[in-house]
Amino acid sequence: PITALRLLVRVIYDSLMSNVAVARAVLTKPVDDIPSKFVRIPLYVRDPNALAVLSMIVCATPGTLSRNFTAGLSRVGLILDL
Repeated sequence: PITALRLLVRVIYDSLMSNVAVARAVLTKPVDDIPSKFVRIPLYVRDPNALAVLSMIVCATPGTLSRNFTAGLSRVGLILDL
């Protein structure tokens, strides 16, 4: 229970900070000056519930998206478009 609460607080805080950063970038910079890139993050979690929670967190964060890929049969990763 305490771990879930700590995660919730962290997600809310990070989401608020991300909202401010994205709003500032969108309102003050030309579109061509807003950097976009893919970041590869190894994902070792296999539990369906943990993957569902991670997907919800990524989807709730402004300016990000997730995309699954498979490179070979044993490697699965998560890519965030930041």
